[in-house]
Amino acid sequence: MIKKINWNLKFEIDSNQEQIFDLAFEGTLDNTLEAVIKYKKNNKKINSNLIYEIISPKKNKLTDLRKFLSNKNITSKINKIEEKNWVEFSNRLRSEIVIGKFKIFSYTSNDLIYTKSQLPISINFNNGFGTGQHSTTQGCLIAFDKINKNRKFKNILEIGTGSGILSIALKKLFNSTVTSTESDMQAYQASISNFEVNKIDKKISLFNQSSISNSNIIKNSPYDLIVANILANPIIKFSNQIHDISKKKTILILSGFNYGQHLRIINKYRYLGFIYIMHINLNNWITLILEKRKLI
Repeated sequence: MIKKINWNLKFEIDSNQEQIFDLAFEGTLDNTLEAVIKYKKNNKKINSNLIYEIISPKKNKLTDLRKFLSNKNITSKINKIEEKNWVEFSNRLRSEIVIGKFKIFSYTSNDLIYTKSQLPISINFNNGFGTGQHSTTQGCLIAFDKINKNRKFKNILEIGTGSGILSIALKKLFNSTVTSTESDMQAYQASISNFEVNKIDKKISLFNQSSISNSNIIKNSPYDLIVANILANPIIKFSNQIHDISKKKTILILSGFNYGQHLRIINKYRYLGFIYIMHINLNNWITLILEKRKLI
Protein backbone atom coordinates (compact mmCIF):
# COMPACT_ATOMS: atom_id res chain seq x y z
CA MET A 1 0.00 0.00 0.00
CA ILE A 2 1.21 3.47 -0.85
CA LYS A 3 0.77 5.78 2.11
CA LYS A 4 3.39 8.48 1.61
CA ILE A 5 3.74 9.84 -1.91
CA ASN A 6 4.92 13.35 -2.57
CA TRP A 7 5.58 13.86 -6.30
CA ASN A 8 3.66 13.53 -9.56
CA LEU A 9 5.24 13.46 -13.05
CA LYS A 10 2.56 14.15 -15.69
CA PHE A 11 2.93 13.99 -19.47
CA GLU A 12 0.94 13.38 -22.66
CA ILE A 13 1.71 11.01 -25.56
CA ASP A 14 0.14 9.93 -28.83
CA SER A 15 -1.96 6.76 -28.47
CA ASN A 16 0.27 4.81 -30.87
CA GLN A 17 3.12 5.06 -28.35
CA GLU A 18 1.13 3.34 -25.59
CA GLN A 19 2.70 -0.12 -25.91
CA ILE A 20 6.23 1.29 -25.85
CA PHE A 21 5.63 3.29 -22.67
CA ASP A 22 3.75 0.47 -20.93
CA LEU A 23 6.65 -1.92 -21.56
CA ALA A 24 9.20 0.69 -20.48
CA PHE A 25 7.50 1.19 -17.11
CA GLU A 26 7.05 -2.54 -16.34
CA GLY A 27 9.77 -3.43 -13.88
CA THR A 28 11.20 0.12 -13.87
CA LEU A 29 9.20 1.44 -10.95
CA ASP A 30 9.01 0.16 -7.40
CA ASN A 31 5.97 -2.12 -7.20
CA THR A 32 5.22 -1.18 -3.59
CA LEU A 33 6.09 2.55 -3.50
CA GLU A 34 5.20 3.87 -6.94
CA ALA A 35 2.32 3.75 -9.40
CA VAL A 36 1.43 4.67 -12.98
CA ILE A 37 -1.98 6.14 -13.79
CA LYS A 38 -3.01 6.22 -17.46
CA TYR A 39 -6.18 7.63 -19.00
CA LYS A 40 -7.50 9.13 -22.24
CA LYS A 41 -7.33 12.89 -22.66
CA ASN A 42 -10.70 12.76 -24.44
CA ASN A 43 -12.91 9.73 -23.74
CA LYS A 44 -15.09 10.52 -26.76
CA LYS A 45 -12.22 10.02 -29.22
CA ILE A 46 -11.09 6.47 -30.07
CA ASN A 47 -7.50 7.51 -30.78
CA SER A 48 -7.31 10.18 -28.13
CA ASN A 49 -3.93 11.15 -26.74
CA LEU A 50 -3.06 9.48 -23.43
CA ILE A 51 -2.17 11.13 -20.16
CA TYR A 52 0.34 9.39 -17.90
CA GLU A 53 0.87 10.28 -14.25
CA ILE A 54 3.77 8.65 -12.44
CA ILE A 55 3.50 8.85 -8.67
CA SER A 56 6.63 8.47 -6.56
CA PRO A 57 8.17 9.64 -3.27
CA LYS A 58 11.51 10.00 -5.11
CA LYS A 59 11.70 13.38 -6.81
CA ASN A 60 15.19 12.65 -8.19
CA LYS A 61 13.87 9.61 -10.00
CA LEU A 62 11.07 11.60 -11.59
CA THR A 63 13.54 14.34 -12.53
CA ASP A 64 15.63 11.76 -14.41
CA LEU A 65 12.51 10.50 -16.17
CA ARG A 66 11.62 14.06 -17.08
CA LYS A 67 15.04 14.53 -18.69
CA PHE A 68 14.49 11.33 -20.67
CA LEU A 69 11.09 12.57 -21.87
CA SER A 70 12.57 15.93 -22.80
CA ASN A 71 15.11 14.17 -25.04
CA LYS A 72 12.12 12.58 -26.78
CA ASN A 73 10.50 16.03 -27.22
CA ILE A 74 7.77 15.17 -24.72
CA THR A 75 6.76 17.96 -22.36
CA SER A 76 6.21 16.95 -18.75
CA LYS A 77 5.66 18.57 -15.37
CA ILE A 78 6.51 17.57 -11.81
CA ASN A 79 4.22 18.68 -9.00
CA LYS A 80 4.19 18.12 -5.27
CA ILE A 81 0.98 16.39 -4.23
CA GLU A 82 -0.93 15.54 -1.10
CA GLU A 83 -0.68 12.16 0.55
CA LYS A 84 -2.92 9.63 -1.16
CA ASN A 85 -3.15 5.90 -1.83
CA TRP A 86 -2.41 6.15 -5.55
CA VAL A 87 -2.31 2.42 -6.24
CA GLU A 88 -5.87 2.14 -4.95
CA PHE A 89 -6.86 5.24 -6.91
CA SER A 90 -5.29 3.80 -10.07
CA ASN A 91 -7.16 0.54 -9.57
CA ARG A 92 -10.46 2.41 -9.40
CA LEU A 93 -9.75 4.08 -12.74
CA ARG A 94 -9.20 0.77 -14.57
CA SER A 95 -12.14 -1.00 -16.13
CA GLU A 96 -12.30 -4.78 -16.38
CA ILE A 97 -10.66 -6.56 -19.32
CA VAL A 98 -12.29 -9.48 -21.15
CA ILE A 99 -9.97 -11.85 -23.04
CA GLY A 100 -11.57 -15.07 -24.24
CA LYS A 101 -12.92 -16.92 -21.20
CA PHE A 102 -11.13 -14.62 -18.78
CA LYS A 103 -12.56 -11.49 -17.17
CA ILE A 104 -9.88 -9.51 -15.34
CA PHE A 105 -10.91 -7.12 -12.56
CA SER A 106 -9.16 -4.66 -10.29
CA TYR A 107 -8.71 -6.14 -6.83
CA THR A 108 -10.59 -3.13 -5.45
CA SER A 109 -13.80 -3.99 -7.33
CA ASN A 110 -16.70 -4.71 -5.01
CA ASP A 111 -19.08 -6.14 -7.59
CA LEU A 112 -17.42 -8.82 -9.71
CA ILE A 113 -20.08 -9.40 -12.34
CA TYR A 114 -19.35 -12.23 -14.77
CA THR A 115 -21.20 -14.96 -16.61
CA LYS A 116 -21.01 -18.70 -15.90
CA SER A 117 -18.80 -19.14 -18.97
CA GLN A 118 -16.26 -16.56 -17.74
CA LEU A 119 -13.36 -17.14 -15.37
CA PRO A 120 -12.84 -14.13 -13.03
CA ILE A 121 -9.30 -13.02 -12.23
CA SER A 122 -8.69 -10.28 -9.65
CA ILE A 123 -5.39 -8.41 -10.13
CA ASN A 124 -3.73 -5.44 -8.47
CA PHE A 125 -3.50 -2.94 -11.36
CA ASN A 126 -0.27 -1.24 -10.29
CA ASN A 127 2.72 -0.41 -12.45
CA GLY A 128 4.04 -3.74 -13.47
CA PHE A 129 4.59 -7.40 -13.93
CA GLY A 130 1.40 -8.21 -15.84
CA THR A 131 -2.04 -6.66 -15.54
CA GLY A 132 -3.62 -8.18 -18.63
CA GLN A 133 -3.18 -4.96 -20.60
CA HIS A 134 0.03 -5.79 -22.45
CA SER A 135 -0.14 -7.66 -25.77
CA THR A 136 2.17 -10.45 -24.57
CA THR A 137 -0.10 -11.27 -21.62
CA GLN A 138 -3.18 -11.09 -23.82
CA GLY A 139 -1.53 -13.33 -26.41
CA CYS A 140 -0.88 -15.99 -23.75
CA LEU A 141 -4.48 -15.84 -22.50
CA ILE A 142 -5.75 -16.27 -26.07
CA ALA A 143 -3.36 -19.21 -26.51
CA PHE A 144 -4.75 -20.85 -23.35
CA ASP A 145 -8.24 -20.58 -24.81
CA LYS A 146 -7.11 -22.20 -28.07
CA ILE A 147 -5.30 -25.19 -26.57
CA ASN A 148 -8.14 -25.76 -24.10
CA LYS A 149 -10.40 -26.78 -27.01
CA ASN A 150 -8.65 -30.11 -27.63
CA ARG A 151 -6.16 -30.75 -24.81
CA LYS A 152 -6.21 -31.35 -21.08
CA PHE A 153 -3.14 -30.82 -18.92
CA LYS A 154 -2.18 -32.37 -15.61
CA ASN A 155 1.19 -30.79 -14.81
CA ILE A 156 1.90 -27.15 -15.75
CA LEU A 157 4.93 -24.88 -15.32
CA GLU A 158 5.05 -21.10 -15.74
CA ILE A 159 8.46 -19.44 -16.00
CA GLY A 160 8.52 -15.77 -14.95
CA THR A 161 5.13 -15.48 -13.31
CA GLY A 162 5.21 -11.68 -12.80
CA SER A 163 1.94 -10.62 -11.17
CA GLY A 164 0.73 -14.22 -11.24
CA ILE A 165 -2.03 -13.48 -13.74
CA LEU A 166 -1.12 -16.32 -16.12
CA SER A 167 -0.67 -18.87 -13.34
CA ILE A 168 -4.07 -17.88 -11.97
CA ALA A 169 -5.59 -18.28 -15.44
CA LEU A 170 -3.93 -21.68 -15.90
CA LYS A 171 -5.13 -22.93 -12.52
CA LYS A 172 -8.70 -21.76 -13.05
CA LEU A 173 -8.92 -22.99 -16.65
CA PHE A 174 -7.31 -26.42 -16.35
CA ASN A 175 -7.62 -27.10 -12.59
CA SER A 176 -4.27 -28.88 -12.77
CA THR A 177 -1.04 -28.95 -10.77
CA VAL A 178 0.67 -25.59 -11.40
CA THR A 179 4.29 -24.73 -10.57
CA SER A 180 5.52 -21.13 -11.02
CA THR A 181 8.89 -19.44 -10.79
CA GLU A 182 9.80 -15.73 -10.58
CA SER A 183 13.22 -14.11 -10.08
CA ASP A 184 12.18 -10.54 -9.21
CA MET A 185 11.34 -10.19 -5.52
CA GLN A 186 8.71 -7.46 -6.05
CA ALA A 187 6.96 -9.53 -8.73
CA TYR A 188 7.23 -12.62 -6.52
CA GLN A 189 5.49 -10.77 -3.68
CA ALA A 190 2.87 -9.44 -6.13
CA SER A 191 2.17 -13.04 -7.22
CA ILE A 192 1.72 -14.17 -3.62
CA SER A 193 -0.74 -11.33 -3.00
CA ASN A 194 -2.74 -12.00 -6.16
CA PHE A 195 -2.81 -15.75 -5.50
CA GLU A 196 -4.30 -15.01 -2.08
CA VAL A 197 -6.94 -12.63 -3.50
CA ASN A 198 -7.97 -15.32 -6.00
CA LYS A 199 -7.98 -17.97 -3.24
CA ILE A 200 -5.50 -20.25 -4.98
CA ASP A 201 -2.40 -19.49 -2.89
CA LYS A 202 -2.41 -23.00 -1.45
CA LYS A 203 -2.91 -24.58 -4.86
CA ILE A 204 0.17 -23.27 -6.71
CA SER A 205 3.84 -24.01 -5.95
CA LEU A 206 5.72 -20.71 -6.34
CA PHE A 207 9.53 -20.37 -6.25
CA ASN A 208 11.63 -17.19 -6.11
CA GLN A 209 14.66 -17.84 -8.31
CA SER A 210 16.40 -16.72 -11.49
CA SER A 211 16.58 -20.09 -13.25
CA ILE A 212 14.55 -23.26 -13.72
CA SER A 213 17.21 -25.56 -12.31
CA ASN A 214 15.56 -25.65 -8.87
CA SER A 215 15.47 -29.23 -7.60
CA ASN A 216 11.73 -28.99 -6.90
CA ILE A 217 11.02 -27.84 -10.45
CA ILE A 218 13.07 -30.72 -11.82
CA LYS A 219 11.47 -33.13 -9.35
CA ASN A 220 7.97 -32.11 -10.47
CA SER A 221 8.83 -32.66 -14.15
CA PRO A 222 8.09 -33.66 -16.85
CA TYR A 223 5.48 -30.99 -17.58
CA ASP A 224 2.85 -31.36 -20.28
CA LEU A 225 2.39 -27.57 -20.58
CA ILE A 226 5.14 -24.97 -20.13
CA VAL A 227 4.50 -21.21 -20.37
CA ALA A 228 7.16 -18.49 -20.51
CA ASN A 229 6.17 -14.86 -21.07
CA ILE A 230 9.60 -13.30 -20.60
CA LEU A 231 12.10 -12.01 -23.21
CA ALA A 232 13.74 -13.55 -26.28
CA ASN A 233 17.21 -13.99 -24.75
CA PRO A 234 16.18 -15.91 -21.58
CA ILE A 235 13.75 -18.00 -23.66
CA ILE A 236 16.69 -19.08 -25.81
CA LYS A 237 18.96 -19.41 -22.76
CA PHE A 238 16.50 -21.76 -21.01
CA SER A 239 15.83 -23.87 -24.13
CA ASN A 240 17.94 -26.89 -23.12
CA GLN A 241 16.50 -26.89 -19.60
CA ILE A 242 12.98 -26.63 -20.98
CA HIS A 243 13.75 -29.58 -23.24
CA ASP A 244 14.94 -31.62 -20.24
CA ILE A 245 11.78 -31.04 -18.17
CA SER A 246 9.33 -31.67 -21.01
CA LYS A 247 8.12 -34.85 -22.69
CA LYS A 248 6.62 -35.97 -25.97
CA LYS A 249 3.50 -33.91 -26.80
CA THR A 250 4.36 -31.20 -24.25
CA ILE A 251 2.84 -27.89 -25.36
CA LEU A 252 5.10 -24.86 -25.10
CA ILE A 253 3.66 -21.32 -25.06
CA LEU A 254 6.32 -18.61 -25.45
CA SER A 255 5.83 -14.83 -25.46
CA GLY A 256 7.59 -11.56 -24.64
CA PHE A 257 9.29 -10.89 -27.99
CA ASN A 258 8.48 -9.14 -31.25
CA TYR A 259 7.90 -10.32 -34.79
CA GLY A 260 11.53 -9.84 -35.78
CA GLN A 261 12.70 -12.26 -33.06
CA HIS A 262 10.19 -15.08 -33.35
CA LEU A 263 11.80 -17.06 -36.22
CA ARG A 264 15.05 -17.31 -34.27
CA ILE A 265 13.15 -18.83 -31.35
CA ILE A 266 11.21 -21.23 -33.58
CA ASN A 267 14.46 -22.46 -35.15
CA LYS A 268 16.17 -22.88 -31.77
CA TYR A 269 13.37 -25.04 -30.38
CA ARG A 270 12.92 -26.98 -33.63
CA TYR A 271 16.38 -28.47 -33.11
CA LEU A 272 15.20 -29.63 -29.68
CA GLY A 273 12.18 -31.47 -31.08
CA PHE A 274 9.51 -28.76 -30.79
CA ILE A 275 7.44 -28.05 -33.89
CA TYR A 276 5.56 -24.87 -34.71
CA ILE A 277 1.78 -25.09 -34.25
CA MET A 278 0.71 -21.46 -34.60
CA HIS A 279 1.43 -17.91 -33.49
CA ILE A 280 -0.64 -14.96 -32.28
CA ASN A 281 0.39 -11.46 -33.35
CA LEU A 282 -0.91 -8.55 -31.26
CA ASN A 283 0.61 -5.15 -32.05
CA ASN A 284 3.75 -6.87 -33.38
CA TRP A 285 4.19 -8.84 -30.13
CA ILE A 286 4.28 -12.58 -30.78
CA THR A 287 2.96 -15.52 -28.76
CA LEU A 288 4.14 -18.93 -30.05
CA ILE A 289 2.47 -22.31 -29.54
CA LEU A 290 4.89 -25.23 -30.07
CA GLU A 291 4.56 -28.95 -29.47
CA LYS A 292 7.27 -31.47 -28.67
CA ARG A 293 7.11 -34.23 -31.27
CA LYS A 294 10.57 -35.77 -31.10
CA LEU A 295 12.57 -36.96 -28.13
CA ILE A 296 16.10 -35.72 -28.84
